[in-house]
Amino acid sequence: MLFIFWELLVLWEQPNSMPSPEVKNRIDELTDRLNRLNYLYYQESTSEVSDYEFDQMLKELESLEKEHPELK
Repeated sequence: MLFIFWELLVLWEQPNSMPSPEVKNRIDELTDRLNRLNYLYYQESTSEVSDYEFDQMLKELESLEKEHPELK
C-alpha cells in the first residue's frame, strides 16, 4: 500500500514530460514567423508587425522553450 502511494506521489509531482503536439506546433509557428519577420526587416527594410507585437511573439516563444527545452 505504501509503495502505491509513493508511486502516485512521484507521478503527481512530476511535470508532464510529454508536451502536447499543440506546443510543438506553436513553437514551430512562432519560430517560422519570427524568422520571416527578421528577414523582412533586415533584408527588405519592411515590417509587417509593430515592435510590440514582435516582442510579444518572442516572449511567448522564449517562455515555451523554457518550459519545454526538449523542443528547442
